Amino acid sequence: MLLFDLFGRGYSECPDPAAVAQDGKLWAAQIAFVLGSSELNAGGDGGWWGGKVTVVGYSLGGGIAVDFASWFPDVVEGMVLVAPAGLLRGERVAFWSQVVYGGWLPRRVVEGLVGRRLVGGSSSSSKQQPEETKVGVVQGAEAETPDGNVAGRESSVGGGFFSGRPPFNVATSVAWQVDSHPGFVAAFISSIQNSPISGQQPRWKLVGSRLDAQRAKSNDPAVVKQGLREGKVLMLLGKDDGVIVAEEIESDAIEALGRGNVKVEVLEGGHDLPIAGVEECARAIGEFCDWS
Repeated sequence: MLLFDLFGRGYSECPDPAAVAQDGKLWAAQIAFVLGSSELNAGGDGGWWGGKVTVVGYSLGGGIAVDFASWFPDVVEGMVLVAPAGLLRGERVAFWSQVVYGGWLPRRVVEGLVGRRLVGGSSSSSKQQPEETKVGVVQGAEAETPDGNVAGRESSVGGGFFSGRPPFNVATSVAWQVDSHPGFVAAFISSIQNSPISGQQPRWKLVGSRLDAQRAKSNDPAVVKQGLREGKVLMLLGKDDGVIVAEEIESDAIEALGRGNVKVEVLEGGHDLPIAGVEECARAIGEFCDWS
């Protein structure tokens, strides 16, 4: 299993977003670097990546996963999307986010506003977003804003991720990165502005068309090579998710991928589904993926 920080998150350095946009091309390159440098890169057909992988993407990572698979179909043999970005509807984008990330404000001002928002400063969601049905692009991209009404749900996470360690959850993780990682806020802003968060129907449809071809010509090795081992994409959604709304994303994903190309499971939880519902997510993924 490979788990890595996106550029500008965790302990990963950040290319200057003013020169290198945090978009699908950057994420595809990073995934290629991770796979190519991994000790798991052995065997296979002698290409830059010796084997094939199952990609599991959460929130923004879901949008990145589909985008990567659309460009590198020979590499991806399985796909699981957990509350994925990529098809976020325009009406879900709050006015505050449209203004801040629209490119009209000076970069330094935007960084200050977003930094305070991420650590629960004066620009809180309760003041900026009176309509509960509208969420900021921040939450829609990565659910990193500690907003108890929408994405945080800290009570469901408990005291922290690791026993025997100081309490550590999504909100404290984001606050630490804002304070300690010089590139985090700038990287976060660039990813909101440039990453595959919404309007990605063409990339999703490309994956769907390859699954259609796989089903129609299941005995053709060339077609199977660009399909998925399970013949479809697994999508896990939170029943109470106020960011990636289950009914909306299920409908939009079926339209983009094709009804027979996606399996949807709606689980108890919100946008923090892989944190609060880790056992249910693991069960669903294990039952779906054919790793034999």
